Amino acid sequence: MGSIVRILGLALPFLTLGVLLASASLAAEQPDFSGTWKLNQELSENPRDKMGEGMSKGRGGRGGGMGGGGTGGGMRGGGGDRGEGREGMQERFREHEQRIRQFTIVHEDPSLRFEYGDGAENVFFTDGRMTEDLEAGLLEATASWKKGQRIEIERLSPQGGTITEKYELSEDGSRLFVKTKRQGDGRMPKLTFQRVYDRVPEAFQGNESDDLPGS
Repeated sequence: MGSIVRILGLALPFLTLGVLLASASLAAEQPDFSGTWKLNQELSENPRDKMGEGMSKGRGGRGGGMGGGGTGGGMRGGGGDRGEGREGMQERFREHEQRIRQFTIVHEDPSLRFEYGDGAENVFFTDGRMTEDLEAGLLEATASWKKGQRIEIERLSPQGGTITEKYELSEDGSRLFVKTKRQGDGRMPKLTFQRVYDRVPEAFQGNESDDLPGS
């Protein structure tokens, strides 16, 4: 019995070291999403087209409060739930679409901060802690790593609908892929679409001109 205890005592430090090395290796493999990203419109799917397809099938023709979804935050203010009318919802949708044409990510794991040109920002945490999605009003959001390479952000609305975003970098780090899946809450159609972003070189950062790469 004593020999077994001694063997375990000698082996324990090596087992602990192995766990630490495995954890360090996983952390080293995790990509850094930091950078300024500009929407590549040619490679991206338009969520409004997708919404039109869903509505044409009779699966929710009442507006777009969460339809835009995506890229760090949904639309401000919670959309139609506040009775602001169709015009107000459309205006917020346009503002949101403009905001996410170009944005900056500051990634200092577990913190993932989205900064927009108008001064708005959102912060999520990849350790799974819940935060309030300020851009989307009353939505609660959680973020987590998936397979060590992809970050997934899930938002839950008070009405029960969910938006899931999957962030993944290209192998060379020059492009960011954001796949958005919206589970309907009974009033609006399910929606899945992908946006593609190009990394903005430092020389062009701060300039949202259509002459930038990926315009």
